[in-house]
Amino acid sequence: MDDRDDEELRETLARGRFEPLPLEGEVIEVDTTDFATLDYDGLLTRLRAVLGERSQHAAAMPPVPRLDALDHLVLTVRDLAATRDWYTRALGMTVVTFDGGRLALNFGAQRINLHEAGREFEPKAARPTPGSADLCFLTEIPLAVFGQHLTASGVPIEVGPVGRVGASGQLRSLYVRDPDGNLIEIANRVAGESERGA
Repeated sequence: MDDRDDEELRETLARGRFEPLPLEGEVIEVDTTDFATLDYDGLLTRLRAVLGERSQHAAAMPPVPRLDALDHLVLTVRDLAATRDWYTRALGMTVVTFDGGRLALNFGAQRINLHEAGREFEPKAARPTPGSADLCFLTEIPLAVFGQHLTASGVPIEVGPVGRVGASGQLRSLYVRDPDGNLIEIANRVAGESERGA
């Protein structure tokens, strides 16, 4: 959206041009009154020169560091015991005590650290809020089997199984909620699918 009102816009258009935005870089002016008289080869040469300078500048910059994996995340919860019991009963996670009594939940090579609302450890998120998370966990256990386990454990399935697209490709997922209302997606990778998505 343009921040100018209609009258300002009319005046600018009547002058026949917009002033260049105050950005860094070279301004290349092109008179488009008669396209037949444009020096396309000269314009292309200038553009290539400018882009070449930018490429050389980018090549001189160090590469952007890349991350490898997620080690742990933090959930802020209302009730540590209720959360611990739900994740161990419903999802088979194991409880870990560390650093003088802090609680965490382990699964695979990852961990969820638990913070009790109002008693968070520093540093913490700017607005730690129970029930604000939306997490997806992968499993090789067929969803039909996992669904039966959840139902037997008194955990209602909110949605699914449904098709989804995850970081590593196509998924088949079902959704439940933990004691704080966090949305928990439990997913199987779909064999033979590798399309990346979000």
